[in-house]
Amino acid sequence: KTYPQEINLYGMLGCSYFLSGNEKEAGDIWLNTAKSLSKNESSFRVIANYALSVRAFDYAINLFKEAKNFYNNLALNYDLANLLMITMNYKDAAEEYAEIISKDPNQIYSVEARLQPYLAKEDVVKIYTEVLEQKNPDLNMNFAYLLIILYTQSSKFDKAFDLVKILDEKQKRQG
Repeated sequence: KTYPQEINLYGMLGCSYFLSGNEKEAGDIWLNTAKSLSKNESSFRVIANYALSVRAFDYAINLFKEAKNFYNNLALNYDLANLLMITMNYKDAAEEYAEIISKDPNQIYSVEARLQPYLAKEDVVKIYTEVLEQKNPDLNMNFAYLLIILYTQSSKFDKAFDLVKILDEKQKRQG
């Protein structure tokens, strides 16, 4: 009551509720605080960090999703994608990375770098491949580029080569 605008107090209050077993109350406090004290996306980030400090990943993910409704910031997409990868929600992470590339095609190499550590996992490669195949890689060359990497990783060389030919044709590189 003394400091109604102090976001850190609400973050700690949410942690106290979460640690005492009242997860719903913690989630409500975190979300309401982030929304009401939100001057920029950093308010959501501060509160999400409190949720992460007690390993409340689902609440942190919801906070970043909510922040995306208020702010159009690629950093939020990256934060959300990273959390989704950590929680092994690979499909949603792939969707998030695809959204990043759609918003800013120049992010392709950053997204590729973030995928590299996971390319040894067959299930991740399969999920990312499925998501990117639905994104119409014939029209979006960035999705085609990532699919070539994924196809090569999963030994689908014919599919990779077909996409390489399409890329080559669209970029007029003549082989």
